[in-house]
Amino acid sequence: MSKASGNGETAPMSMFETITARLAAITPEMYIAPTDRPDRRRHVIVGTASEHVKKLWTLHEQIGQDAKPLIFEGELLMEQVKLLLGETTRGPEELLALVRTIRQSDDIEATAERLAEIALVARPLQRLLKFVQRLLWNEVRSCATALEDKERLFVGADWEVGYQSQSTRGDDTLAGLMQMLAQRGDVQVQRL
Repeated sequence: MSKASGNGETAPMSMFETITARLAAITPEMYIAPTDRPDRRRHVIVGTASEHVKKLWTLHEQIGQDAKPLIFEGELLMEQVKLLLGETTRGPEELLALVRTIRQSDDIEATAERLAEIALVARPLQRLLKFVQRLLWNEVRSCATALEDKERLFVGADWEVGYQSQSTRGDDTLAGLMQMLAQRGDVQVQRL
């Protein structure tokens, strides 16, 4: 996005201006709802997403969609470079597709130039995405007082918000793992 500067030229919009403009353009009809359903064994649902969370979630998804073609092209070009340098271990179908693509490009220099062009667009998108993620999760946290001190938040289908319960987090202690296995009957726990 660009804005007019004082001398008649267009200058890029600041991150704040970009986010503000994009959020203002999002209407409820445009919301991109989360698709993940919370697992009732692992997630504690404490409320529903606010309109701000819905807008931020949608913006986050839109930025991701904006970046997808760049990511795909960048990965393809990197594979071209690897192929040209003899550093690929791809299967025959992927190699054939890459060879066809390389034939369309002049040489490794043209590939490198295109990668640089992609980076000029992708880096600001990446910074924007990270910033929107921070805003999103801070806004989720404000949806319910129960979320204020929680680390692992989620927004699920039907705009449910909550957190992952402490007892099921992936960084449980060995004792917690042993207790879970004992409850399932997979091991017998003996106290010493």
